[in-house]
Amino acid sequence: MSNPATGTKESLGGILIDGSYGSAVVASAAGQVVDAGYEVKGRGRFVVLSHEGGYKTSYHHLENVEVRIGMTLAKGETIGSIGTSGTSYDRPTLFFSIEQSGIALDPAQFF
Repeated sequence: MSNPATGTKESLGGILIDGSYGSAVVASAAGQVVDAGYEVKGRGRFVVLSHEGGYKTSYHHLENVEVRIGMTLAKGETIGSIGTSGTSYDRPTLFFSIEQSGIALDPAQFF
């Protein structure tokens, strides 16, 4: 896939989901918030959830974050909303990734 900001081909380690600005982003599975914050470059506002079985899911380019580290969430609970934070994309986009024990997995195999 080409990085929209640089035009170079690279593996993103996840999927890009276009959406409407401000649309709710929800937890894909029950889990605990283990990281949340903001990076000026790259992923912008983000949340990382830890799940049973050594899985982690990451949600990037959020407009806002409605959770904090340590919170336990049920599947479908709102974690934030789609936005344009970060520097990689100029349209409302959610970058979503899944890993297990530190190894990136293809999110498409889970849905």
